[in-house]
Amino acid sequence: MTPGQLKTFIAVIESGSIKGAAASLFVSQAAVSSSLSTLQEDLGVTLFDREGRGLRRTPSAEVLYSYAKRILGLLEEAELATIAESDPATQILRIGAVTTAGEVLVPRWLRSYLVERPQMKVTLEVGNKERVMDLLITHRVDLVVAGRPTRGEELASLATRRHELVLVTAAPELFPSHLEGTHNEIGDSTTRRNVVATRDELQGATWLLREVGSGTRETALELLAEMAISPRTLTIGSNGAIIDAAEVGLGIALVSREAVSRQLKEGSLHAISRDPLPLVRNFHLIVRSATSYPSAIGNFVGFLVSTNEVSLTPKFIPPGEAVREN
Repeated sequence: MTPGQLKTFIAVIESGSIKGAAASLFVSQAAVSSSLSTLQEDLGVTLFDREGRGLRRTPSAEVLYSYAKRILGLLEEAELATIAESDPATQILRIGAVTTAGEVLVPRWLRSYLVERPQMKVTLEVGNKERVMDLLITHRVDLVVAGRPTRGEELASLATRRHELVLVTAAPELFPSHLEGTHNEIGDSTTRRNVVATRDELQGATWLLREVGSGTRETALELLAEMAISPRTLTIGSNGAIIDAAEVGLGIALVSREAVSRQLKEGSLHAISRDPLPLVRNFHLIVRSATSYPSAIGNFVGFLVSTNEVSLTPKFIPPGEAVREN
């Protein structure tokens, strides 16, 4: 079982076909088939069954898929740590972030951090919470910026960054109750006009939801349950798309206030008020272990703490006092 075979196997799983795997790996379909056949022969198990013109993964394939991602992630991590040990200038930040943080916060943090570190390499993977957490668990990134960890003691939150989730609409006339002035508590003292909606008005609106696996989607569904309403919903597959859809009046959406700060200022979107809105949440800076993480990550988190971008999670070992992986 070689790294090349595992890489090919993962490509087949994630693309759903030999043709798709060949295209993603820039190799021939014959090369993919050969690698897959050799892997199955070496293991003595069947990983895929033919299903029409496609492939159906077996239970054995599901087990190997989980291990394969971890193995390749660990190999990459080992290579980077070994190189960084001999030359600290080659350190790399491997970061994953949920869409809002990856689009709004992390680029700003990196811009400031890299001013005095122009040689540092960075990889930033942006996706929904389910995806970026999987990247962390399988050692393909070393730090994730996302909502509260939900995988138990195997993950640790180093620091937090407060943010608000607001329900927005482009059509305040659909909520005729009344308007009210409000104050944004996150870095902006601009007074806005919020729309105050009744429960029936929210029941009658179309709610725009993120895709399955998104933490914001989970929060929106929890909010609907708390309000005891079951409105019409429409799933939109990205943060930018859901904001655009809200702006053109396709429905109302629960989004980070920072992600729509411009639209709220310009008046193309309006925040909707109704208890318990707005929702105050935290982004967490998450690693696999609070006592063992790459020194590059510790330095980055320490910088964010020193510039008041984030606050150390209570009971967390401050950067510089933990045992580092490299």
